[in-house]
Amino acid sequence: MGKSPTEIALEEEEANHASEFSVWAQCAMEEAQELVREKNENNIRFLEKTAHLPLLKIDCTYDKRMKNKSFRIPKGASLEVDTDCRKVRVCKPQVHSSEIEVILQGVDAKECWPGDYEYFFMYWDMKYRNDEGLSLSECVTQYGIGGCKDIETEIYSKVVYMSQSRDINYAFVFAAGLEVTKDKFHFFKWEVHQWGEPTIVYRSCIPREIKDVIMARQLMNLQLPEECDTIDWWKIK
Repeated sequence: MGKSPTEIALEEEEANHASEFSVWAQCAMEEAQELVREKNENNIRFLEKTAHLPLLKIDCTYDKRMKNKSFRIPKGASLEVDTDCRKVRVCKPQVHSSEIEVILQGVDAKECWPGDYEYFFMYWDMKYRNDEGLSLSECVTQYGIGGCKDIETEIYSKVVYMSQSRDINYAFVFAAGLEVTKDKFHFFKWEVHQWGEPTIVYRSCIPREIKDVIMARQLMNLQLPEECDTIDWWKIK
């Protein structure tokens, strides 16, 4: 007994859907490959462009001449930076690596991120926990980030909210600065931070785990703009 017209129509529809999905999957794969290729090319160009920068040595301290200067360090090495970046000490990484990370500051950072009010470093603390035991990364996902301006000091701040109330007085400030002139913005580096001793994270070499959190939050902000008071992570206002 042959197939009914309905059965034949259903089979044809399933075949069409399968064909459409195959085409979509192929296009998605090609787009992903193109993104990977473009990223690899950008990384190569970035490394070539920054190859001339001085390579700082482990367990050495560098003076104020490093202020607003770009440099390179061994991958995984941490930096101890005093107030206003007058001295920089390169500390030994936990795991040895032959790879190099680039720290962009000053003119170099501005050239890479020319947008108004964009900062090239922020503060982060992997050990910090709020009253509920959540890490900074978890607070970013749960409660989001925000921006504010102090009316008295005119200081702009970028914060991670620490609770559902999104209380600005109970928030982790990861970037702050003052608008000096219409065309110039000064971002602060603290000797003592309100939440203890967080480390400076430079935009040119963000740890993978923090980069993933930032990307996820950016996507959430774009999808739910009504639930956030700031969309761009890297802009102070």
